[in-house]
Amino acid sequence: MTAMDTESLIRPAAGHAAAVLELCADRYSGRGTPMLADHVDLSTGEPERWEGRVLSNLARQQHFLRVLVGLDALGESRFGDAADSWIGHALPAVTDEGGLLHWGGHSTYALDEDAPLPGNHELKCVYPFYDYLHRVDPEATRRFVEAFWQRHIWDWSTLLFNRHGDYGPWDRSRVWEEAEFLAGPLPIVDQTALSFINTGSDLIYAAAELFRLQGEERALRWAANLVSRYDQIRHPRTGLGAYQFNHREPCRVRESFKPPLGDRPDVNEATVLTSGTIVTRGQRAALTFLNLYSQLAEDRGRAFLDVALRDLRALWEHSWDAASGCFHPVLYDGQRLREQDSEQRGYCPPAKLVKVPADGGALLTWARACRVTGDEDLLEMAAALAGAMGWTGDGGPVPLPAPGEKLPDPVSAVFGLLDLHEATGEPAYLEAAASLGQALAAERTRDGLLAEDPSAAGAASQDNVLALALLHCAAARDGRRHLVPPYYPGGNPWDPKIVVRTVGPRDRADA
Repeated sequence: MTAMDTESLIRPAAGHAAAVLELCADRYSGRGTPMLADHVDLSTGEPERWEGRVLSNLARQQHFLRVLVGLDALGESRFGDAADSWIGHALPAVTDEGGLLHWGGHSTYALDEDAPLPGNHELKCVYPFYDYLHRVDPEATRRFVEAFWQRHIWDWSTLLFNRHGDYGPWDRSRVWEEAEFLAGPLPIVDQTALSFINTGSDLIYAAAELFRLQGEERALRWAANLVSRYDQIRHPRTGLGAYQFNHREPCRVRESFKPPLGDRPDVNEATVLTSGTIVTRGQRAALTFLNLYSQLAEDRGRAFLDVALRDLRALWEHSWDAASGCFHPVLYDGQRLREQDSEQRGYCPPAKLVKVPADGGALLTWARACRVTGDEDLLEMAAALAGAMGWTGDGGPVPLPAPGEKLPDPVSAVFGLLDLHEATGEPAYLEAAASLGQALAAERTRDGLLAEDPSAAGAASQDNVLALALLHCAAARDGRRHLVPPYYPGGNPWDPKIVVRTVGPRDRADA
């Protein structure tokens, strides 16, 4: 690939960044702050609005922050300056008195009101760019991670937690509780806790990053304790692990199933792997744990790697179906589930039991596992996923996508191809990644912005991951991929249905 070709990868990412900085600039607070509005309506060039408000939600802007930093690392310093100004202003603006940020699914910042829009604190597979937040303000980053854990953990001895946390002050002398971690039997029956792995993986990632950035040993210890809960919830024979380690009685999953499954006492939220569980635990959380292993020393990151590998291998053995090219929802004992096993009511309707086809996200996860371990069986699994996606040609151990081929989750596939290149040394994977990235950029660019959907007539997210993928392709050409911030499969939707709601009777000012 020539220098001009490398530039053609950087150019659309830089164009996207420049357009976002212009169109999402603060013209709403009356103070011209460096804050950025969320998303852009392609038909008007204006930010999206919610109930008339212009929102600025940092949890929905973390990929864009990584893009700005990546552009800076590749020589586009003006974007690094913009990131410094933006985050330097935004962190203190959106941080509450207890250290939590007003961001995520149920709280945000109203840019036109120049004030937080409070609700619950919730992060679900966001995986913020702590490296950069720490660079800008180490103290605010430390206080946030401490508050994140303190305001979500209900019982430190078992690590039962809730995905919702309340804002406000708390007793900071209790940071990283010295309570003994007792673990104990799982699943825990609790009527209000929500130990979902989407928030659990964010808690784990935050604490591990605090250790990496500031050497906080207590944070890493608690991260390892929490990941052990998701390891312990596995079925002892199949190794399959579910979405959470607590459930409710009467069981809202069991009431969805027809007999005989609906009559089985072992069917509950902690034993059913729905289609969402397969994607969230088997891809997003697994990729995050693999990233943590890569960023930590072997002995400090091993627990995260082990959990991810056990998940991937168990899914491959008991959920993957080569004939259909899909992962099947399953009970954690390995019994496959079908849409007709459930009724249109309760917590687990048929829509949660659809098969999950092989796509770019799955390919990336298995390719990343192969890259960080060098294990040949994982490479064979990645090859099978690529084959199920319809890839052909001779790329080496794994087939390649045909030029112009429409792919499911093609942006993740770009990252997957780059990982296959690093894992095998095959140049064809790098060329395919760059070619796919360029084709996607050509297809999706609208007035300088990279649209989420090439046919979109509505919103274009400034948090478009394609821009980051293009920078990874460009940097990989001359061995500089390590300079571009790593991709984490995050992105928290704004879900205002639970705005201004507290987590319930367990919440205490000092908890």
